[in-house]
Amino acid sequence: MKKLSVLLFFAAIAGLFAQGAPKSVIFSEFAEKLGLPGEYSSDVETMVGGEGGMVMKMKLYISKGGMRSEMELPGGMGSMTTLVQVQDEGVKVYMLNPTQKTYSLLPGGGKKSDFAPEQYQIKDLGQEEMQGQNCRKKAIVGPDKTETVIWQNSATQALVKCEVMEKGNQVIMLFKNFQSGTVDPKLLQIPADYKQGNVMQGFMNLGQ
Repeated sequence: MKKLSVLLFFAAIAGLFAQGAPKSVIFSEFAEKLGLPGEYSSDVETMVGGEGGMVMKMKLYISKGGMRSEMELPGGMGSMTTLVQVQDEGVKVYMLNPTQKTYSLLPGGGKKSDFAPEQYQIKDLGQEEMQGQNCRKKAIVGPDKTETVIWQNSATQALVKCEVMEKGNQVIMLFKNFQSGTVDPKLLQIPADYKQGNVMQGFMNLGQ
């Protein structure tokens, strides 16, 4: 029962990221305005609940075709991979289980037009030091008036920090080892030998 409770907790967290994931994908669409490369990868330390909240580490890949995050779950619960695909018919969010070779469709995503760049406004919030780096602070304001605040290294334009409120939870992402460059397209695809499963079964199989 304790394990099930923990897994359900991570299911809620995964739902949080599933809803927020497409907002990360829009960074590729705003690359020119933000000064970001169209494709990049980075190690990311994610805090759910703000400073002092639960900390998870992940590897993040962003491209125009979508986003992939490989997250290490705390407490020896294993790892969780989420995949966001931007397709003509819309944005879809999946959870992959490399051990079981299964994938599950998560809530979230939506129509591709829901994330069109023209629906978002970029505000320049000036200079601010962050993580010991001289940064440019910017806010991406969505059509629902929610804000994603980012800090970019003023010299390299690399992402340093991202802060967003999702479902009443503050999510803070600290970027390390930021690298621009082409992301392997295979990382953004579901492997051909994976079978579709259901979401709850996917969470129950975490760490196995």
